[in-house]
Amino acid sequence: MSGVNPVVCINSFTTDTAGEVKVIKRAVEATGARCAVSTHWAHGGEGALELADMIIDACKKSNGFQYLYPNEMKLRQRVEKIATTVYGADGVDWSPEAKAKAEYLKATRNTMNTAQ
Repeated sequence: MSGVNPVVCINSFTTDTAGEVKVIKRAVEATGARCAVSTHWAHGGEGALELADMIIDACKKSNGFQYLYPNEMKLRQRVEKIATTVYGADGVDWSPEAKAKAEYLKATRNTMNTAQ
């Protein structure tokens, strides 16, 4: 994980075995993320205390968070950036419907920006 202090929560139910939870927790922690086991569905707030403590701890740690792209980047460039950087795609193919929707959103955003 780059630039953030992630916390993952396992929403543990009575049907989950200790072994299953252990395997998931180990896999999450191997990525560098904190992993809490929560039983809030059965125990209310008490069942989420581990998660709350981990979130508080993560928020106290410094981080190198940076946005993936500048807010001014055009919509289609944003989609391309997300696809290639986050999902490892080699590009984006736009269907005619998706192109039309992107153009609509671009026009709507321009109208909203000039109305302010």
